[in-house]
Amino acid sequence: MEVGEEEIVACLTLEGIFMSMGKTATKEAYEWRKSRPKLVKALCIKGRVRNDITGYEVQMRYVTNAINCYMKQYGFPLKEAIRELNKIVADADKTLNEEFLKTVAVGLMDFGRMIATTYNVDERFIHPEGKIKEYMTSMLLDQIRL
Repeated sequence: MEVGEEEIVACLTLEGIFMSMGKTATKEAYEWRKSRPKLVKALCIKGRVRNDITGYEVQMRYVTNAINCYMKQYGFPLKEAIRELNKIVADADKTLNEEFLKTVAVGLMDFGRMIATTYNVDERFIHPEGKIKEYMTSMLLDQIRL
């Protein structure tokens, strides 16, 4: 899980958030991120696991995803592995809620919301035909037209 958490773009996105803050983001902010506090770890876990669950049908040919690793490690069938991984996401959500109450990191809260929207169970980022397409169009194209 630790390797998968770092591999997901969550950590890179957090670095981008800090860079966009300009002089507001201090060296301490980067050191904080590198120390892997609970908030960062929970964002990475949620991003990694939700990505693997929603993209499993397309990515199942890859061995290195959370579902295949969980099934192999614990001997669970697919549905049970997904149920257990959803519990991990729920625990990460609890941690996020607790940590967001302790911080004023608005950019990190927005990033947490983006993960929730991107990997909505009904929408799936991997198949962006529904609401996700509308969100992305609104965010990326409609803003340019204004």
